[in-house]
Order: sequence, then structure tokens, then C-alpha cells
Amino acid sequence: MPADNHLVAGGIFLKGGFSMIDKPRLSSLVMAAKQLPKTPGVYLMKDKNGKVIYVGKSKSLHHRVLQYFTAPDRHPPKTARLVENIHDFSCIYTHTELESLVLENEMIKLYTPRFNIRLKDDKGYAYLKFDAKEPYPRLVMVRNRSKDPKDAARYFGPFTSTRTVYELIHTVSKIFRLPTCHSVFPRDIGKNRPCLQYHMGQCLGICKGDITPQFYQEQTKNALLFLQKGYKGVFRALKTEMQIASDALEFEKAARLRDTLVALQKLGDKQKIVTGRKEPTDVFGYAADDALTVLSVLMLREGRVVDSACYYFGADEIVDHDAFSSFMISFYSTRQIPKSILLPPVLQLDSEGSEGLWLSEKAGYKVTVKTPQRGEARKMVELANENALRAKTVRNARNRQSEEVLEELAQLLSLEVVPERIEAYDISNSGADHWSAGMIVVEKGAFHKKNYRSFTIRTDEKSDLAAMEEVLSRRFTHLDDPSFPLLPDLILLDGGIAQLAAAAKALAEAGLSIPC
Repeated sequence: MPADNHLVAGGIFLKGGFSMIDKPRLSSLVMAAKQLPKTPGVYLMKDKNGKVIYVGKSKSLHHRVLQYFTAPDRHPPKTARLVENIHDFSCIYTHTELESLVLENEMIKLYTPRFNIRLKDDKGYAYLKFDAKEPYPRLVMVRNRSKDPKDAARYFGPFTSTRTVYELIHTVSKIFRLPTCHSVFPRDIGKNRPCLQYHMGQCLGICKGDITPQFYQEQTKNALLFLQKGYKGVFRALKTEMQIASDALEFEKAARLRDTLVALQKLGDKQKIVTGRKEPTDVFGYAADDALTVLSVLMLREGRVVDSACYYFGADEIVDHDAFSSFMISFYSTRQIPKSILLPPVLQLDSEGSEGLWLSEKAGYKVTVKTPQRGEARKMVELANENALRAKTVRNARNRQSEEVLEELAQLLSLEVVPERIEAYDISNSGADHWSAGMIVVEKGAFHKKNYRSFTIRTDEKSDLAAMEEVLSRRFTHLDDPSFPLLPDLILLDGGIAQLAAAAKALAEAGLSIPC
């Protein structure tokens, strides 16, 4: 073991410290990589400032790390950019590949390296909750299922977006005439007159005071049946109930059930994707070209596709087993894990591999991960692939349109380069002493809200010009700040010649030349 190694977290932490450039630096990195053992572990790639820019794992650190520094000209573009920025690396050894898989995920959360894949919707899944213990229970959206063993509420989902949940709440409430207002029952019964939803026949009108909890529970029972078994399951039950009501000369009830059946029939016409799979299943699809990689996921619950989503990456981000493995671990770290996961051949993982073992261990039950070769399961994977392909086509068309607009903008403004990153600044005030500035960012034609910033103006001289000069000075004199890592290709200002002069002064003092 080299003398400058030391133990960390039950493993060995290999220290580098290579600050040379080009071939000497690469040679030093190769030499250090060759000293690594052929055992599992996690590696952390660092830039010239010692900042972790990439975290990876491997069952053989020696082979995996060495791959980065041998034949670098064969790397895909993203890996090549990563290698160009590596000045150091460190490794944490683990006993098993499964341990390295878990540790890699923890390290990515800790360091949020810029070269690792990041999911934009890391809030996890949304659920539809129904608590039958309440006298007038409703359908509500929640982010997480309760872990309380005493919780008797029913949960439906998961869904990849809250929008899907709210649309489902709206649809079910409309069909079964459940309240969607903010009134609390029975507390608010009789306090207000029935709202427009009641007069449109889309609410039972509990607020009137003549709807008993027993009658309401009967309505919600049908709503739950719909959520559990789909339109066909509840359709048969309601049709039988309507016939019984008609035979008993309860024509008002029969008419109400008929209206519900008509609404269900319209909804049922839209639900075409039904399978024989009853166990919770996620089906992944894949499509890629030279510009873009798309992963799609279809979520099957009770044999029906209840939701879908697509995730977009650069062409060189999902290129091997390790990259997809990292995606899967990140994806299911905050989500409910289904009992079955179906993958296309290009994304093969194994139920008995480290990823499959991690999924089963985290879920608390056996999770089957497989690539189906025939039958209905294969057709579902093909459908997921088709979803990914269509999403890729749409996104590429949108990207091409954005590129054309940016090229026209560059030509119009006589810019030397197409402005991939644009920052726009505006000064506002809400009184003599309350001045602020806003910065919005557009990258490759898309708004990047996570990069938006708000500045409180500190200068004593409260004017648009002084404020503009201050905010740009603060922006461009803190390039070492992780929140300001990139320079824009173009700056847009809200103002005239005077504001432009103030911006030019701030840029000159920072030693920068950026079109604005």
C-alpha cells in the first residue's frame, strides 16, 4: 500500500494531488490508477480546486478508474470533458459491490457532482389518499404514504406528477359527484348555499344538510371501486344497481346512476391500454441518437397503465451499464419500488446483481428485474420504447427550433458565437429604500429556473445605474462561487444606453468581455 494512503470509513482513501497539465498530469493519474486493487469501491473524481465533479462505483476499481486515463481519445464527448477536468481522484473501498452501489448513491447526494446524472423531479411520486375513517372522506393528493401502522387510509398510485393526481381527483369527483370545495364537513353543513358545482349536477350538495354520511359513503364506495378495478369493474356494479333501482320504482336514483354510467362510458373509451399483469410493474423504454437519449417509464397498477414519464439526457450520458445503474438507484431512492421491472435489451440489469439486490433490500420484498423476450411483457417494453422514441422526436424538433432562433439572434446581433447561455437582468424597487435585482437564465433556448437569482441592492446610491453596476459586479467577481460556475454568452439588460454603460464598466473591472 502506498505511504500516502490512509483508512477512511472502513476502506482505503487514496490521495492523489496531481496539479500538472496535459501529458504529465495524465501520466501521473495513470500511475495512481494502476496502484488501485481489483476490488469493489467508489471513486471520486476532482477538479483542480479539489472539488468532486464525478462519483462512480465499480466491482474493480483498478480496471474502471484506469479506463478513464487510457485511450482518452475513444471516450464519448461527456466522458472526454470529465477527463479533461480531472486533476485528482480518491477511492473508498467496500467489501461488496452492493455496498459500493449504496455508497455511490450517498456520495452523489453529498457532493451533487456536475458530471453525474441528475433527476429533475427528485421529489418522488405523488399519491391519491382516501381516509374512510372520516365522516365525509375525500380524495386528496399527498407526497408520501404514511408509515404509521395505524393509518387505515387507502393510497392509490404512485404517479409521476401532481398534475396527474389532480386531474384524477377532478375526474373521479365529477363522475361520482364528490365535493371539491374547501368546506369542512360536517362542520360547515348549512352555513352556505349550494355552489355552482351542485347546480351543474357535479356535486351531491352536502352543504344543504340532507346528505347522510351513510349515503355519502355509498357514493365513495363506487369511487374507490373505480380506482381499484377501473371503469369496467365499477361499470358492471353500477349497471346492476341502476336496474335494481328501476325495478323498485326509484326513478330518481336510477336516473342519477344512469348519468354516472354515461360519464364512465366516456372515460372508458379513453382507457385502451390494459394488460393481464396484476402485480405492480414499471416498464422502461429507451431511444437515443447523436443528440439525445430518452428513458421512458410506464407504471402498471392492477393491469392498467396509470401513469408515464420521460427523462432526457445528453447523447453520451446513458452509454453503459454503470450509467443506467446510477440512474436506477437515484430513481428509486425516493420512490415506491414495484414488484416487477421490465427493461429493453439495451438496459439489461439482473435481479441477482447488485442493483436487483439493492432494490429488493430497500423494498422489503423480492423485486424481479428482467428483459422479456416474448409475450405481453415484451409488447409492453416495445410500447415504452415507442413512447421514448416519440418523446425524442418531439424534443429534437423543439431543440432544432431553439437552435435556429439562437442562430438568428447571433446573426442579428453580429455575435461571434451562438449564445447558448443568456442572462437577463432587471432592477426593481418598492420604495426609496427597497431596491432589488433579478437574474433569469436561458440555456440552449430553455429557461433554467434553478439558476435564477435575486439580489438585494446594498449601495447607498439608490438608482438604476448604480444598482445595475453593483449587481453585475457581484455576479462576475464571484466566479469561484458554485452557484455562479458559468459565464453567459450574452447579457440582456432592462434599460437604455446609461444602463449599458454601467454594465460595461462592471464587466471591464472584472476583466471580462461579454456582449450585452
